[in-house]
Amino acid sequence: MASPSPELPADQLAVLRHALGLDRRKTAYRNHFCADVGHNDWAALQALVQAGLMVQRRSAISPGWIFFVTDAGRAAVAEGMPA
Repeated sequence: MASPSPELPADQLAVLRHALGLDRRKTAYRNHFCADVGHNDWAALQALVQAGLMVQRRSAISPGWIFFVTDAGRAAVAEGMPA
């Protein structure tokens, strides 16, 4: 598993923040991102999985996939957030 880059691309940081709910609130209140092949963020999601910042699981309740932010992903978000 690759270690996170110190400079996470903006689109990937936005996906992590959205998955944690940080695009709506100042503190994380969830940990999931639902998507399927063809989603606008699919490439970013796959890159985050490859980097070990998210994990991907098949959804049990809907078509598609659910992505979860890992501890490394949470750390990358914390590093990428303004002081």
